[in-house]
Amino acid sequence: MKNPVIVLPKISPTLQMAIVFVVSILLVSCTANDSKERSDTLLLEPKKHISDSIAVVHAWQNRFLNKPYAVLITFSTECPISKSYVADIRNCFQQCNSDSFAFCLLIPNVSSRNMAAFKDIEFRDTSLAVCNTYGFSVYPECLVLSKKRGVLYRGCIDDRPVDVGVLYPHATKKFLEQVLNDIQRNKKISVPSNKAIGCFIGKE
Repeated sequence: MKNPVIVLPKISPTLQMAIVFVVSILLVSCTANDSKERSDTLLLEPKKHISDSIAVVHAWQNRFLNKPYAVLITFSTECPISKSYVADIRNCFQQCNSDSFAFCLLIPNVSSRNMAAFKDIEFRDTSLAVCNTYGFSVYPECLVLSKKRGVLYRGCIDDRPVDVGVLYPHATKKFLEQVLNDIQRNKKISVPSNKAIGCFIGKE
């Protein structure tokens, strides 16, 4: 059986052109409106987690970037390596000029306990917004920032950690302490970076 043939009424060339013209205008109008609607949505309604992260980073910056230098140290009481550095962190904090340095103990772990000794310098980063911004992946890891020169040092506090869970009893090189001394004496930074070894953030 042959397929049925649909016979359309004949349309004059003038009418055909008019129909094509009207349809083209309608299509362009719909596309423009759709694009404008998508653009407005992206500009006016950013995804909530993105705006929340920006707010956290701004809160950190407003609190700790108000001095010429900032020292960030990732920390968690759930990490044995971090806990072993409490005295070292306190010493570094106390040796620095408070007018020039802002210290921040950056805590990305929800279950990490507050420490009375560091209550004024703790900053909770459970959304990992600040950690992701500055590229932190382990703790303890330190970052020394200068408003004028950017990153001055990134890495471990000293040379005690040799592997995850493996620490020498005493440090032979105190990297962070040396960097802070260099800054305060207007000397060239002698140690620009060292790989940080510690507990992986979010994986205790």
